[in-house]
Amino acid sequence: MINSDLVSIVVPCYNLADYLFDSIQSCVYQEVTSCEIEIIVVDDGSTDATKQVATEFGTDILYFYQKNSGLASALNKGIAESSGEYIVFLDADDRLTKDAIEIGFKILLKNPEAALTYGGFSRINEDGEMVNGLHSKEFVGDPYEAMLRENFIKMHGTVLYRKKFIENIGGFDKNLISCEDYDMFLRLAKEGHKFLYHPRHVAQYRSSQNSMSSDNTKMLESIKAVFNKQLYFVTQHQEYEQAFEEGFEKWKKLYGGNMSETKWVKPKNFSELVSSVSDWANNQVRQIDKESIIEKAKESKIFFWRKATDIGLIKPNPMKGQVSFGDLRRLKPFNRDFGFSRGMPVDRYYIEQFLELNKEKITGRVLEIGDPSYTNQFGTGIAKSEVLHVSDPTAEYVGELSLSSPLPCNSFDCMIITQTLHLVENAQESIQAVYKALKPGGVALITVPGVTQICSDEWSKIWRSSFTQLSLAERVNSIFEEANTKYKVYGNVLAATSLLYGLSAEELNENELDYFDEKYPVIIAAVCTK
Repeated sequence: MINSDLVSIVVPCYNLADYLFDSIQSCVYQEVTSCEIEIIVVDDGSTDATKQVATEFGTDILYFYQKNSGLASALNKGIAESSGEYIVFLDADDRLTKDAIEIGFKILLKNPEAALTYGGFSRINEDGEMVNGLHSKEFVGDPYEAMLRENFIKMHGTVLYRKKFIENIGGFDKNLISCEDYDMFLRLAKEGHKFLYHPRHVAQYRSSQNSMSSDNTKMLESIKAVFNKQLYFVTQHQEYEQAFEEGFEKWKKLYGGNMSETKWVKPKNFSELVSSVSDWANNQVRQIDKESIIEKAKESKIFFWRKATDIGLIKPNPMKGQVSFGDLRRLKPFNRDFGFSRGMPVDRYYIEQFLELNKEKITGRVLEIGDPSYTNQFGTGIAKSEVLHVSDPTAEYVGELSLSSPLPCNSFDCMIITQTLHLVENAQESIQAVYKALKPGGVALITVPGVTQICSDEWSKIWRSSFTQLSLAERVNSIFEEANTKYKVYGNVLAATSLLYGLSAEELNENELDYFDEKYPVIIAAVCTK
């Protein structure tokens, strides 16, 4: 259950026991009057004295150990174990000032629509002594455009998040070896979420020769990966083109200034595109003189977009009458089985992505509609797996998902309700039945169709509706507390079109599938906690 007056401080640690006591102590001694705090240490497979240091604080600390999986994974573990509506991530060698939590909490409390607030920080040396004064920068205008140009927040420990916004976009990217905080800022800003700045001193950053940011090669590799993830969106929103180019050049100069020059080779993917264009741009910059700056800038822009078009990254809108429909100019789909005959249906790809994201919740006593396949595929620590089926006599419970269904009350830790509510006569009553059957604290994982085919089998006779996020939320939030529900829309115009034609997920690439446009929902997913 989420506590609206609680701030969770997550301290990920990997072999930093020498500094961990100092870091935890700065959390324990927070001066708070408006809220409460919990402190969570996530030990990412340390081989030093991390556990001993963390447990010195007794019950003041929640300690969790995991096999070494990287910083992003440790941060996600902290999110999963946290109970607060608000959350701070503090590196194990950094410190908070004594009023950091109180400052951030009061700001977010007054601004319920904001995703985060951030402030200033100072630098300390390995001995904890002040190196220099306050670093603090306020962004101007669109936070996404500003964040593309530079990471104006700079230190992750200065940020107090409203946790639901992080959860709604799937947490930190565990594929990144570093820069996971910068990636999070960009993703939140791209979604249009509000960032709030304040000038107060809230954290201390420890400068160390062994810090992750001192490894230029790894940092540049991560920066490229972060920018790759934004490239597709930027190509669809050309107002961000200049900020994208300026920002990547700054990072290149910071971490890759000595990289060797390369000639242009037609890139095969996003990563190669960014790398090649940036290397080419560096070569061009060396040739610029005062009289040719403007011309070189124009030339660089043209070169970038021409090469992006070469690999199909940019597809300018064709003029009226010049659209090439190709195989899509037909009145009947390729097949009417959602793409099963060609591979995995697009909607199932998204359903499984949603369940993978929430697999830690599929535990204990679990009920699934129809059959236990998703319970078996994604569940962990299953104590009992059961099925509700409308007619199969071998199921544990036989009947419709309604208030008159045979499900026991207050019994299930998790209920998997995928692609079901559009088939029932009264969706709201079905959601009431789900709420009634869950234990207090239990979780329902629900998916419903948005843009879709209507099936051709026996279920077509009772196929009643499709949904939007609003229509699903209106039904769910009349039963579950709004603070205990979160929603995510999966799909885009290409994915939706592919589903309608009966194409499979394998016929699209990852970038095409994982670009989400809420105006073209293939499925809408909800996590609902009782």
